[in-house]
Amino acid sequence: MNIFTFRGTKYEYFNHWYNQTAKNERAVEIPIILNYFNHAKSNNQLILEVGNVLSHYFAPTHIIVDKGEFGQNVINEDIINFQSPQKFDLIISISTLEHIGFEDYEGEKNPEKVILAVKNIRSLLAKNGIFIFTVPKGYNIAFDETLSLNKLNIDHISCMKRISEDNQWKECTYGEIVLAEYGNPFPFANAILIGEINA
Repeated sequence: MNIFTFRGTKYEYFNHWYNQTAKNERAVEIPIILNYFNHAKSNNQLILEVGNVLSHYFAPTHIIVDKGEFGQNVINEDIINFQSPQKFDLIISISTLEHIGFEDYEGEKNPEKVILAVKNIRSLLAKNGIFIFTVPKGYNIAFDETLSLNKLNIDHISCMKRISEDNQWKECTYGEIVLAEYGNPFPFANAILIGEINA
């Protein structure tokens, strides 16, 4: 089956050789985020990506902030410090927030750093702007706790869980994935959260 459903909309699983997306959470993360991305792009809205992900699959036409990964349109700056004279209508992030303060390039571990990062991201949103992000459940336990306590003041959280060896996914409640582990029983993420913050 090549279709999954998220918030009442049907999507095709994303299959690309880079990162072997057909075998992991990218298969659902990218279609979900692209729905927001394509809508904003068609309306000539300003888009920022936190973490250089989409450019591995499509030629970048938007601004990207990534502290350590180089590439076209990529600004190599810590998102905590990033400032822009323009506000963004859409900010997206795919499996990036869980690394902030956990696997930074300096090797530091600071669970509070992601809270500061999201606070700055929120300040970069234009009026009525949206910040939409995905994170794998169970990859960073401290970050999972930050999410469960809603320390990021997220307006809406949705969840997807992996239900088969052949990487089929289904939308679910947070209660259904609260104990989900990364890499068990299936490789890579077994559940993801999709968070939305509105300006």
